[in-house]
Amino acid sequence: MSWCGAVMKTLMFFTFSLHLSSAVTHSLQYIYTGVTPGVNFPEFTAVSQVDGQQIAYYDSKRREVIKMEWIHADDPDHWNRITGIAQEHQEYFKVDVATLRHRFNHTTGVHTWQLMFGCEIYDDGTVRGYKEYGYDGEDFVSFDLKTLTWTAAKQQAVITKNKKDNEPGINNLWMSFLEKECIEWLKNYMFHGRETLERKDPPTASVIQKHSPYPEVVCHATGFFPKAVNVTWRKDGEDVNEDVELRETLPNQDGSFQKRSILKVPAEELQKHTYTCVIQHSSLKEELVLEVPKGGGLMAIIVGVVVALVVLVAVVAGIMVWKKKNSVTHSLQYFYTAVTPGINFPEYTLVGQVDGQQFVYYDSNITKMIPKTEWIKKVDADVPEYWNRNTDYIQSSQGIFKVDVATLMQRFNQTRGVHTVQVMVGCELHDDDGTVRGYMQFGYDGEDFISLDVKTKTWVAPTPQALITKNKWDSTGAEADYWKNYLEKECIEWVKKYVTYGKHTLERKDPPTASLFQEEASSPEVVCHATGFFPKEVMISWMKDGEDVNEDVELRETLPNQDGSFQKRSILKVPAEELQKHTYTCVIQHSSLKEELVLEVPKGGGLMAIIVGVVVALVVLVAVVAGIMVWKKKNSVKQRDVVVQRSDEDSDVLHIFSSSFISSHTLAAVFLHCSYTWNKFPEYTLVGQVDGQQFVYYDSNITKMIQRQRVHTVQVMVGCELHDDDGTVRGYMQFGYDGEDFISLDVKTKTWVAPTPQALITKNKWDSTGAEADYWKNYLEKECIEWVKKYVTYGKHTLERKDPPTASLFQEEASSPEVVCHATGFFPKEVMISWMKDGEDVNEDVELRETLPNQDGSFQKRSILKVPAEELQKHTYTCVIQHSSLKEELVLEVPKGPDPLHIQNKE
Repeated sequence: MSWCGAVMKTLMFFTFSLHLSSAVTHSLQYIYTGVTPGVNFPEFTAVSQVDGQQIAYYDSKRREVIKMEWIHADDPDHWNRITGIAQEHQEYFKVDVATLRHRFNHTTGVHTWQLMFGCEIYDDGTVRGYKEYGYDGEDFVSFDLKTLTWTAAKQQAVITKNKKDNEPGINNLWMSFLEKECIEWLKNYMFHGRETLERKDPPTASVIQKHSPYPEVVCHATGFFPKAVNVTWRKDGEDVNEDVELRETLPNQDGSFQKRSILKVPAEELQKHTYTCVIQHSSLKEELVLEVPKGGGLMAIIVGVVVALVVLVAVVAGIMVWKKKNSVTHSLQYFYTAVTPGINFPEYTLVGQVDGQQFVYYDSNITKMIPKTEWIKKVDADVPEYWNRNTDYIQSSQGIFKVDVATLMQRFNQTRGVHTVQVMVGCELHDDDGTVRGYMQFGYDGEDFISLDVKTKTWVAPTPQALITKNKWDSTGAEADYWKNYLEKECIEWVKKYVTYGKHTLERKDPPTASLFQEEASSPEVVCHATGFFPKEVMISWMKDGEDVNEDVELRETLPNQDGSFQKRSILKVPAEELQKHTYTCVIQHSSLKEELVLEVPKGGGLMAIIVGVVVALVVLVAVVAGIMVWKKKNSVKQRDVVVQRSDEDSDVLHIFSSSFISSHTLAAVFLHCSYTWNKFPEYTLVGQVDGQQFVYYDSNITKMIQRQRVHTVQVMVGCELHDDDGTVRGYMQFGYDGEDFISLDVKTKTWVAPTPQALITKNKWDSTGAEADYWKNYLEKECIEWVKKYVTYGKHTLERKDPPTASLFQEEASSPEVVCHATGFFPKEVMISWMKDGEDVNEDVELRETLPNQDGSFQKRSILKVPAEELQKHTYTCVIQHSSLKEELVLEVPKGPDPLHIQNKE
């Protein structure tokens, strides 16, 4: 196994246990990782998290704790102690890795040793601590706080268990720390970080037309917190689920999130119907609705301002971006934006950035300037009136901008529509030679309007409509004099001051970690992905046999990561045979690197991921690789379907969904472990579901790899069912290997059933003691049922609702002999779709697809009828849909005629 495979496998290895006592309110967690040396990755790392959000980081290269700005501690020596603990473990881990390699007879390869410990506070006031070790992604030994003893997960861990069991003093110290001191620190962090961790930031949103060969409308929401958001489309008030591409939720630099949904719709459809984008978020009292305007092409509707600006505030689709064309050491930049009123969007906004990082924000709705980073708050000590004074200044300029919008609309002969006026003003300081540069530029509707030539103190008008303004300002010279003085003096002084405040954040150098992979095994595209770097500027290029490659290269935009670092990818389109004939390399250049980072695309056996460094980023999703055969239950109860679905073409997210059994209520946990990391697939996952709806999830994924050898899976599916009609209960526990039944528990007889010879060893072992069967029978028929009742009570409104399906008939292609009947928006999941020919059931040439989830928690399903066109003309075909929400079945007749079904809702 490559070293990357070992690291991928183990960074979040721990077997997730489904704590069925009560819901966790808050948690504090520490993860220590030791790695064998020589792999261009720190030999030791430590990460601290509060409620899943990273608060501090340490590695053996930096040898200091880097903490988030918002997290504080009352004890000034706290972080020194934390650093000391991390450094102490660093030495232990180095020895431990060598010891375990010897114990497992590992002489080569990359291996990892991890410790995960922490504490949790539940909503009923109870607390829980835990401490667990893992080796190479597998459970090794864990601490039982109740008995103060250790549990060995494998034979090689028995030595460690015995040693630790004979250290009662240390075990007592750990119990005290985990159940007392850890809880106190968690409360402390929560108190100081409550503004960050418990905040509710509403999304700002825009509807724009995407410049692409396809007719696409983009709904973009940004600046929201927490992460969960729902973005959907409606056509004339009805939900639209077809031709919608929902992109993954991405982090913004300020800790908020952004998400976009793309609707593929012909321009003529936009004229005939009313399309709206609907955004739902916990911060909103009611859903945010943006209507796509008709006539004159699609113009941008803006609701709010994009908070996580990277280079500029992009307000209108097609805006001309003003880009700096020289290297800058430090910069201060402000974006002022005024928008025509009446579109549910702040008429006036301001965003301030230092070195490309947002630090202040203002809009006409909140009517005050607010800080967007912790370090800017240091200004209070030097300039007590800073916030009030700047708020007053911005409010006074707001009226001027309002007049400017009206003036320019008149000058451009525009009487309606959405229009914008923007000003970008700022200065740059070059530390290498001390030179400075200031600039001031105006834009209207995304195009350059007028700009200041600071050297000559004259104004440059690129459009005829700007000549009036140029002549007016040139005639007095007062504006140019004022702005030249501000830009080259006062602005520079503020740059220096701000950089001093944020020095630790703004001047750090974080090297990129990188990977090579294919989006799909058969794809002719190779992706070079760099992440975790700071500052933002990075160069990614391709070489073929040592020569630069400039064609067939798609360089994606640089995106922010949640920790303030950045990520970027470059995609090379190259046929597989070319990869075999030539040597292709991805070259990454960044100011943090002493020399360029070069990743060679391997030849032979398909493209395997090369990972340089590790991306630590947990994604809350149910992830599984498309194409893996997922083990299915084969018992008398209606089979549980497991479906694999990719969310979008750029997404690192794939989803596995399990339908519920024919019963009143179910609680199920599905575990999956994969023997090798393969194309965006976590090596260990757990999914918990109530009535088919996911309520808890864990995976060990941190990045993606490509299949190179056979993938093997081990799964456990455990759960229980409660039938309301007669009160009967049923529990089950089944193991699967590579998509096939391996061993299962017969709960009634408390014996294990082995359908394959390879499972007999396990069966005989478990049957001999009976302990496993006793434990699981008791859990499945009692404790599990109690939790079903509790969860159903919590989610009664959601789980027991009845949403009727909407349905459509279409052909994938006009010449296709296939007719598709598609139902969507229904809940619960169980639905029946059948076909009839002249009133008689049709069972042949019918392909019933799996039931898939929609983003809003409802479901969709399709049935495909293969029938020649001439048959459609001779007979009457109907699609019949039955669902518990319907009083009577829903019948759709396939029309006859020369073109019976036009293409609609095509995926």
